[in-house]
This record gives sequence, C-alpha cells and structure tokens, in this order.
Amino acid sequence: MNISIGVFAHNEEDKIEDCLASILNQTIKDEFKEILVFSDGSTDKTNKIIKDYEKKHPLIKTKIKKKRQGKVGSINNFLIKASGDLIIISSGDIILKKNCIEEVSKPLKEPKIGIVGVRVIPIDKKGIMAKVSWLEWDLLDKISRNRPKFGELIGFKPLVKKIERGSVDEEQIYEKIREKGYKGVYNPRAIVHNYPPKTITSFISQRRRIYCGHLELKKKSEHTVPTLDSFYVLSVLVRNLFKYNIFIVLIAIVLESISRVLGYFDFIIQPSRHYLWERP
Repeated sequence: MNISIGVFAHNEEDKIEDCLASILNQTIKDEFKEILVFSDGSTDKTNKIIKDYEKKHPLIKTKIKKKRQGKVGSINNFLIKASGDLIIISSGDIILKKNCIEEVSKPLKEPKIGIVGVRVIPIDKKGIMAKVSWLEWDLLDKISRNRPKFGELIGFKPLVKKIERGSVDEEQIYEKIREKGYKGVYNPRAIVHNYPPKTITSFISQRRRIYCGHLELKKKSEHTVPTLDSFYVLSVLVRNLFKYNIFIVLIAIVLESISRVLGYFDFIIQPSRHYLWERP
C-alpha cells in the first residue's frame, strides 16, 4: 500500500517538528510515497523548520503560501496531488503514536470501509483546562466507539478530490465518502496526542468554531455528527460519571454550553468567520 500524507500548519513553530518526527518514525514508513507539508500564511519559524526537513528527507515536499487562505484550500491542493492508495490528513500540531498510521491502514483493507478516525489523547493533564480537555476527548473516545467522530488525523481511500470551504474538514470528507456508499470507522488503537488549550478563551474559541462548523455542515449536507446530539452525549457522560472529577465535569459543562451558544450565533450571523481560525 502506497501512502500519501498531507500535513497542514499555520504558525506551528513549537509543534511542527515533533509532528514531522513522529510521522517519519512510523512503523510502516517504508510504505510512504510522499509527505506534503502545507504552511498557510505562517509568520513565525514554521516555514524555516519545514524547509529544513525537506532538505533532509526526500519524501517531504513543502508547499508554502505567503498569504493566509485557509486549510480547505491547502487540503484541496493536496487531494489533487496525492497519488497514494491511502490518504492521510494530519494537523501540524499533533504527535502520532509510533503505530498510528499502521492502525489507521488496517480497517481500510476492507472493501467497504472508506475512512478511519483516530483516538486523541491530550499530552498534558496538569491544570484545570488540560483536565477539561482530557475529559472531553475521553468522552469523545467513548462516543466514537459507537458513532464515529472524525478529527485531528484521518485516513481514507482516494475517493474525494475536493471539499467546500468550512471549519470541519474531516467530517466533510467523511460525508462525501459516505455518499459514495462507503463506511467510516473509528480505531481507538490509532492514537495521536494533541496540546490542550491553556486558557478559557482559547478553549471557547476552539469549541465555538467547531460547533458552528458542525451546524453548517448539517445544514448543507444533512450530515449530523454524534456530538450534536446533546442528549446522547449527556447519556454517555452520566454512564461514565464515576471515573471523572465532578468539579471538572461541571466546568466542562459550563464552558461547552457557552461555546455552543456562541457557536450557534456565529452560525446564524456569519459562519465564514471561522474559515480562517486564529488562536487567541
């Protein structure tokens, strides 16, 4: 199996090197056909770091945009260029467990499976916001085992060549693959680590953007992600309440509620404000 990997970054000077190193250290790296790294209007040292990697590793090719255009434009560029039997789309601020791509590739050997999602485990669990993020991702893991949710990194068969502008690209790709008659699955053994938001402001900014994007996707395609079903999410939380700190649970509920209210207003007024996401 030949694998094409697309990595997408904007101002990730403190994370992109670890991300690329974890990709180059994968158990099935011999099956990599190409690693295309896209920098979308980065103004920090991201461009220098990825150019240095390009010089050292023949598989890596960099695509640098001086002007910020948004992740979707870079993804569409990648989808046109990618020629592998398996396509990987990865955020530039995550670290892949050594066997992550191997685990992503396994379900895709089945004829009717078109896309695979991964389990996300935050790197840090120290501090209130890190604990809130850990709780939400742990809850999402339990949700995805029954109703797959896609984000951070996905692997899929080359069935999609273009997506529309939006702020939830992974779910949009899943919807297009589903329309072609293929299934999406979640593999909890395929693990990536991400960096949780450090402040309440950054947490709310991230969550409102995602919620707005999910509402927009539902309106355009009638695709409903499982986390839009608040009663289902609450039922999963209640069933697992014994393993969580109740104080952290209450904080998470308050912050998520605020984020969803703000995201709903964004959806009503101007969902496109989230197409170019800026960290607070």
